[in-house]
Amino acid sequence: MGHITKLVTGEDGEVREAGGNLSSGKQIRRPVNLLVPLELEDRTAKPMMSLETLDEEVTCIAVITGSRSETEMREHTKLTKEAISRQVSTALSIEEDYEHLKKERVF
Repeated sequence: MGHITKLVTGEDGEVREAGGNLSSGKQIRRPVNLLVPLELEDRTAKPMMSLETLDEEVTCIAVITGSRSETEMREHTKLTKEAISRQVSTALSIEEDYEHLKKERVF
């Protein structure tokens, strides 16, 4: 096992190789198709973005997306916040359902 420390791209810009360090300290370079990813649960995952900080993020996105009028930007911000709020609610509902099913030992 080891950690990838460098990605090497080909002439077409696609990643072709990865360089890394093994746990023994040895440095290696391998083609991407020979690497095997480990599926690890991230126990230090950051919590979801709070809805308070969402306004700043959405405003930045609106500004980046083009020169919109102030009214268009406010409407875009409002619609984006609503969409993200629905996604957050859905994710929380799924998480609650999953926790409930775990307690019931369904799987």
